[in-house]
Amino acid sequence: MITVRHFVAYSLVLLTSAGCGTTSVAASGHAFVLRGEITPTILENFRNNVDSVDTLFVTSQGGDIISSIEMGKIVKAKNLKVIVSRYCLSACAQFILPAAREIYINRYSIVALHSSPIAIERELRQAGLTGAIYNGIPMAERERSFYRHIGVDEDFVANLLPSLRPICIRYRQTTKQEFSRIAVKYQLFVPTRLEFETWIGRSVSGFWPTNLSDVIDSARRSFPPSVQTSLTMSKINMEESRLALPMCEK
Repeated sequence: MITVRHFVAYSLVLLTSAGCGTTSVAASGHAFVLRGEITPTILENFRNNVDSVDTLFVTSQGGDIISSIEMGKIVKAKNLKVIVSRYCLSACAQFILPAAREIYINRYSIVALHSSPIAIERELRQAGLTGAIYNGIPMAERERSFYRHIGVDEDFVANLLPSLRPICIRYRQTTKQEFSRIAVKYQLFVPTRLEFETWIGRSVSGFWPTNLSDVIDSARRSFPPSVQTSLTMSKINMEESRLALPMCEK
């Protein structure tokens, strides 16, 4: 099990496809370029143009989980190199990068992750809410299968749970089925180079921020002006951290 203790963290107050620009893709020679949100349409375009590709260039805020997982499978199957320009966040960092044969990070670029359905599922069970049907659990199984497929440890994303700031959980039971809902605020975490390399099992070339000043500088240089950022340093003891689950009033 990988124990991830220390993160440089920053919260993206606004991170939308509109805020990060229009999604665009281009296939040229042996390269495929993705800029923007990962969607089913982008996945289909990638699948139809990947045969001669050996390198994927990404600038992405993440996007649809299923599409990102399927794109990660293609990256793994085609043994692609991935080059990050400016940022690779959320599903881009959690599903595309770990599947790559080789990773290169351009200067002032940021790789950042947040928690996942695997983590929420685990915490619900640890909190004793085994009867709760969290609507992300089928997605947790899909994530788990993907990480097994590419040969990385799911505990890394499971341990990122503090990046989900819980507002409340709603839980009610009926005679036929049970429901639960978690309202959360998202925060992205920039792991250290060593933590990320340990997770994926290989080295990452190029730039990686080494301290909070690097993260701030890179965010200011790489993120569009429409993306508001607030940055803080977080040191998290994962062995002591547990998710509080306050009940929603209504």
